[in-house]
Order: sequence, then structure tokens, then C-alpha cells
Amino acid sequence: TEASFEVPAEWNGEYYPSKIPEGFQTNVVISFPGNHLVEYFNSESTFKRIVFSENGDATMVNIDTENADIQAITIAGDDGFIATKDNHIYIYWDNGQVFFVLQTVGINQDEAVRIAQSVRRVI
Repeated sequence: TEASFEVPAEWNGEYYPSKIPEGFQTNVVISFPGNHLVEYFNSESTFKRIVFSENGDATMVNIDTENADIQAITIAGDDGFIATKDNHIYIYWDNGQVFFVLQTVGINQDEAVRIAQSVRRVI
């Protein structure tokens, strides 16, 4: 049971975060070939949100890094970066086959990194 976690039935991606903090519920799941996205909201605070996406090489993603604090980061042995701006945190990394973006609002950086580190292959 420790290795199991819930993946929405609509999710068609290969990877998914295995650790979502308590109090968050799935809001929307979008899956297109080469682009899969899930958004979570916090039932106790409308100012907290988590968005995870798995993207193929044909996908373009814009990350707001203007005036952000940007640092290199390693997620599960893969290089990426973390951008912090106000109460938004963006984590980008790729595994050589797909790239991932985790965006959080109202969550501290340590928690955001834990979510990113929890991403596991599900198929």
C-alpha cells in the first residue's frame, strides 16, 4: 500500500505525482497526445493550487520567469530549474523523453519539491 497512489481515470500520461498534500482535490484533468495536465485545488483555501503537466517534445509551455528567483534543481536525477515569484513556484525538468512542469500557488518551496520528487511512472 505504501507504493500505491490514486491516478485519475482520465489521465493518459505515463507519469504522475504520487504525493499530493492533504486537503487537495482534483479539479480538472486534460489529456491530449503529447500533453497531459492535472490541476488540484485546496478545499480550505482558494489561494492554494497545484498544476502538474507531462509534455512531449512538440509541446510549448510558457513559464513566467520575469523578475523570478531562478535556481538549478535536480528532480529524480534529472536536471531542471525552479523559479519562485511571489507565491508561485514553477519547477521544470525533463527525463530525456518528456518534460514536466509543476506549478504551485500558495505552497512553500520544500513542499513543491517533494511533489516533484514524487513523480512516478504509472504505465
